[in-house]
Amino acid sequence: MNWMEFILLGDVIFGFIVAGMQIWAAVKRGEHRMVDTGLNPLDYLIGPMPEGTYSANQPFKKAFAWFGSIVGLLGFGWVAVNVPAMRSVAVIYGVFGAVTAAIILVEEVAPRKSEITACMLWGYGDWDKQILLGVAIALSFILVEVLFSSLRFGVMQVQDMPFASFIITVLMVPIIEEGFFRGVLAPSIAEDAGIIHGALISSFVFTVFHAYAYQLNLLALIVVFIFGAVAGFVDLVYKSILPSATAHKLINLYAFMSWYFQTVPLS
Repeated sequence: MNWMEFILLGDVIFGFIVAGMQIWAAVKRGEHRMVDTGLNPLDYLIGPMPEGTYSANQPFKKAFAWFGSIVGLLGFGWVAVNVPAMRSVAVIYGVFGAVTAAIILVEEVAPRKSEITACMLWGYGDWDKQILLGVAIALSFILVEVLFSSLRFGVMQVQDMPFASFIITVLMVPIIEEGFFRGVLAPSIAEDAGIIHGALISSFVFTVFHAYAYQLNLLALIVVFIFGAVAGFVDLVYKSILPSATAHKLINLYAFMSWYFQTVPLS
């Protein structure tokens, strides 16, 4: 690990520390016992639902904001400065993060007046169930990758910096992508058209975004679309991106480990 990777590692560690402090403070305030008094999204499979069904008024919202800002935005700032080949990608992810942060702020201030946007964070409890669902989703898609040799999940590869590749692929990319596609885009569509449309349309945009990364590999893009639709539907039901974020991180971890042990010498 070189000194530049140490800086990125420090950013991640700092993000975890700040988020942990915020979670601890929220638990002391009893925020973890917050109850969802809103409507059940399953009653709105197709068709509009009341504004404010999805909002930023959820437990641990400060921890979410701090962790996303430190690890996501500052992390991709590191990428833009230190990895010229990925500068345009870093800018795109930075824009995703900034848009997500702005919409979360709007939803925090006036969730029932923001007719265009909606958002969701980590939901209202059942976090163990949400994580298990994420694990189940991840294992299903990892099995698909194992069965089809022509399918390989993508890794954000930084030349001569495998540790940076790990941090970007496993920690940073899922935060930004899930925050934008499932945390903002899916609920914004769902409030206007129902959770089926929210899951499918956001997954389609998610798939188009990955078209270049997968070099228009049809099988890979079909798998990406199905993942986005399944994860998006589960997220919308729980009003939380925790299931999809868990699944995304585990899939990317598997992809990184597969790439690492195939390309990096053991001695």
